[in-house]
Amino acid sequence: MKLSEKRRTLHLTHIVGGMSLVATAKVLWQMTHIKAELSAVCQQNVGIELLSKIDQNFGLRKSKDFFILGSGATVLTLGDKDWEKIRLGTSIGMNSWAFHPFVPDVLAIEDIHSPTLLPQRAAMLKGLDLLTNHDTKPLILNFRMPSTVDPGLKLQVPTALIQHCRKYGRFQIPSFSDSRHTRDALRAGLSLDRHRMIPGPLLIDHGASVVRMIHFALRSGAKRIVLSGVDLVGSKYFYEEDPSFLRRIDEPPFDRTRQSLLHGTVEERPGSSSILGVLRELNQVLRRDYGVELLVLKPTPTMKSVLPEISF
Repeated sequence: MKLSEKRRTLHLTHIVGGMSLVATAKVLWQMTHIKAELSAVCQQNVGIELLSKIDQNFGLRKSKDFFILGSGATVLTLGDKDWEKIRLGTSIGMNSWAFHPFVPDVLAIEDIHSPTLLPQRAAMLKGLDLLTNHDTKPLILNFRMPSTVDPGLKLQVPTALIQHCRKYGRFQIPSFSDSRHTRDALRAGLSLDRHRMIPGPLLIDHGASVVRMIHFALRSGAKRIVLSGVDLVGSKYFYEEDPSFLRRIDEPPFDRTRQSLLHGTVEERPGSSSILGVLRELNQVLRRDYGVELLVLKPTPTMKSVLPEISF
């Protein structure tokens, strides 16, 4: 091993010191995949800039409150005071939020992974077209397309929005069934990022887009990260519960059959934590290491069992 490689290894070991050996070893192993992930992102950023840490500090912080807006039906229960707080804070809408009439400060979109989601894709494209006429354009975070996805399913960002779009990838946190190892792996990944060991175009991931957006908010200086519409249950999405959102863009209701009472990311898999366990441990890490609160607004019973509730 060369001297520079030894120094780098010692530096990495120092950064993640004090955490479980199993968790830190797997996180450090993930560091070896960074170049490949960056290469995958760069190959897809033709005409689109890469996300940088500068992008996350260019005036987004209207306050230290960041609101991550999912597509769950609980967003329909938000009251006037809730919307007032969301407008005063920095908002991050995910995927189907592209065709919600409230325009967030940041819009995170992903390419669909199955032809069964083509109606959602059509609705998102119409929503993006409407954004081209909006006075204030959101920063658009476009997750790089996985290699397993048909290129024909790719979302085409309108030309008028390209300058506001940033391509990004992920730094995958390894999965564990044990809560301590999950917590230590999250701590190690965030610690590496705090020491600038994870490049700007990569956000920490653990199998769900909400984790990447929590990391984006943390990088941007959030002190309170509030989840709304991140329901994690198999109930209807806001546009299914209220079809007026689709009528607004001249789209018919989606035909979607529910097969589970829980969101797919909630299902337990051998050797890994569900997203509920990840959010629970991530909340502890954010509070202990960064003084950041992870909260939920108008939660479902499932989310209320995992994160503290906030009310206005």
